[in-house]
Amino acid sequence: MTTANRANPRGLGLAAACLGGALLAGCASLPPARPLSQAQCAAIDWRGVGHDDGAAGAPSTELARHVAACPGLPQEAWAQGRAQGLMSYCTAENGYRLGRSGREYFGVCPAGPAEVFLREYERGLDFRRPTVVYAPSFGYGWGGRGPRMGWGVGWGWRSDWW
Repeated sequence: MTTANRANPRGLGLAAACLGGALLAGCASLPPARPLSQAQCAAIDWRGVGHDDGAAGAPSTELARHVAACPGLPQEAWAQGRAQGLMSYCTAENGYRLGRSGREYFGVCPAGPAEVFLREYERGLDFRRPTVVYAPSFGYGWGGRGPRMGWGVGWGWRSDWW
């Protein structure tokens, strides 16, 4: 039998393990085409799924996707995990990193951490936006008939990140 005709049982096992792992990891990545069975839903760590959703800054509407996949999920456990995940998401460092990368913020941070997060998020966004600066100028130089003096308004791009 040639190698082209032989099935690769190791490769199939790996693919099946990845698919099973994706189902057990929670419905956080993609919504399934149909609801999961009760046994599958019971095997999912909903507190961990909530933590992952919070740490990713996902809006609370993610819960609706999870409920569509697993109608009887423990929403309280998911909400507690999400609250813990938001504490790691709503930091000043993460706000700056998100703003600088241009990613969208969904308004998920609680009131206290939101102030610091938003300040740094705006600072990160400012890094991405070029700013036009207008400034009066006065110059001296040589013209066609000799030395000349003049004034005007100049403009340019502010480059405070260099």
